[in-house]
Amino acid sequence: MNRQLLKKLALASYTNGKLDERKVNLIVKYLKRSEFKYYLRALKNLESTKTVYIQTANELGTEEKKSIKSLYGSKNLVFTKDRSLIAGIRIIDNDMIYENNLKNNLKNLVNAINK
Repeated sequence: MNRQLLKKLALASYTNGKLDERKVNLIVKYLKRSEFKYYLRALKNLESTKTVYIQTANELGTEEKKSIKSLYGSKNLVFTKDRSLIAGIRIIDNDMIYENNLKNNLKNLVNAINK
């Protein structure tokens, strides 16, 4: 089975924009080990394009979550807390990472003063 067909199978594993476990189990039964690895990699890539991870130091309110959701439209949002972020936010969208927090701003300020 070629890679293009495996990519199409990965796309066909979704029902209404969500990964369908029944379809995945059905497809996996007929794949060889190497094909399974490529199929799994294709599924992971699809999931990463459809999901945005948002990390904050504190829990976000409903209004803040709504405003972020309006920016990303139909993508799935995953909100998590990360105490290492001091008064900031980290957004991971596929392979792009956007980060703004007090800790980094203070580091940049100290580096600028020391120069």
